[in-house]
Amino acid sequence: AQRAHDELCVRNVSSWSILISGYVQDRQAHQALKSYEQMQSEGIYAESGPFFICILKACGSIGNLGKGKQIHDEIQGITIRCHAGHCFGGHVLQVWCDREST
Repeated sequence: AQRAHDELCVRNVSSWSILISGYVQDRQAHQALKSYEQMQSEGIYAESGPFFICILKACGSIGNLGKGKQIHDEIQGITIRCHAGHCFGGHVLQVWCDREST
């Protein structure tokens, strides 16, 4: 998946989200966070609740409290798009904290 993503002519938030989600699902949290940082360095920023829940899950799974707080602060500065009628904004940190405590 990483190789295919690297070969894309145009990488966007959707392609990054798919890649990062795959890393999180495959329990490769460090690689997910590395990809998230690379995405941002390319000037691409997510605005969807599910994306942030996914990246915070990566932080929680490796116990990276500092990075999780940093991402939470970023979330506070943007308007998160709602999906299926549910807004995630205030609940994102709670989901991350719940994951962190398991």
